Amino acid sequence: MRILHAIQELGTGGAERVVVALARGAQAAGHEVAVASAQGGLVAQVDGPHYPLPLVERRLSRLPGAI
Repeated sequence: MRILHAIQELGTGGAERVVVALARGAQAAGHEVAVASAQGGLVAQVDGPHYPLPLVERRLSRLPGAI
């Protein structure tokens, strides 16, 4: 299965660490995994492809444009 995890950024927060852990677990299970996010400290821990996303201001009205 091919999986893409998308998160706003890969800083050092809890949600970001969960995405990295999920990606690693899925890779260990034999899946193709990529992560899409703005840069951050945890990007180096992503063992598969990383697709850069622009970091947008955290307002609900701006999220559809970021996607």
